[in-house]
Amino acid sequence: MSEYYNFPCFDLTYLTNAKIKHYVGLMQQKYILYSQHTMQNSSKLEFFNTFKNDYTASSYLGLTSKLSERKELVKFRIGNHKLRIQTARYDQIPIVKSLCPIFESNQIEDESHFLINCNKCSILRNKFYKK
Repeated sequence: MSEYYNFPCFDLTYLTNAKIKHYVGLMQQKYILYSQHTMQNSSKLEFFNTFKNDYTASSYLGLTSKLSERKELVKFRIGNHKLRIQTARYDQIPIVKSLCPIFESNQIEDESHFLINCNKCSILRNKFYKK
């Protein structure tokens, strides 16, 4: 572990509270750099990057106090959903063929379409836009 995080001499016999805080800080910095690199270089997280480019709690998490709803919002933001743009990746279908099954304008069923245009989600969308 000390080699991965580039810690100097990680010896448990000399571990103090100050050293623990220092090591935790180093691990947090390394994790933040890793997550930023991953987000910037992932096509799957393209939608997520539209709204989020720093390592802080997102304001949308305050839209609901229900844990189940918060989980769904997070899953949507990171691409863990059943929209055709995502399922097409796993089924090896070209993105141009991942059209919304409800909306008749031949639009790709992606996150932007779901949030802005899709008629099948208008009630849910209106509920959250009011907040």
